[in-house]
Amino acid sequence: MNLLLGFQAKKKMVKLVQKIIQCKREGRAGIVSMAPKDVAEVLLNDASEQLTDDLIADNMIDMMIPGEDSVPVLMTLAVKYLSDCPAALQQLTVCMLINLLISHLPSSIYIYIYIYIYIYIFLT
Repeated sequence: MNLLLGFQAKKKMVKLVQKIIQCKREGRAGIVSMAPKDVAEVLLNDASEQLTDDLIADNMIDMMIPGEDSVPVLMTLAVKYLSDCPAALQQLTVCMLINLLISHLPSSIYIYIYIYIYIYIFLT
C-alpha cells in the first residue's frame, strides 16, 4: 500500500516538475545570457544539449528525495549548480559564515553581524 502511494506521489511530482521545466523553457525563449536563478535553469542552460526534460525532471526529483544511490549524483549536481551560479555560491558562503559566527558568539552579537553582512553582500 505504501509503495503504491509513493509511486503515485512520484508520478505527480514528475508531472509538476515537467510543467515547471516547460514554463521555464517558454519564459526564456529568445534570452541568450541570463544568470540562472535555480537548479532547473542551470540544467536547462547546459551547453552539452544532452539533458532532456525527462532527465532534468528526474534529477530535480532526486534532489527532493535523496536515497542511498542518488547521493553521489546529488553532490555532483550541487557542485555543478554552485559553479554555474556564482550568486548561489556567494549566498551559500554568507549563510555558512553566519552559521559559523552564530555557533561561536554570544546571541546578542550575532544579530548585528548578520545585519551587517546582509547589507554588505546583498545591498551593495
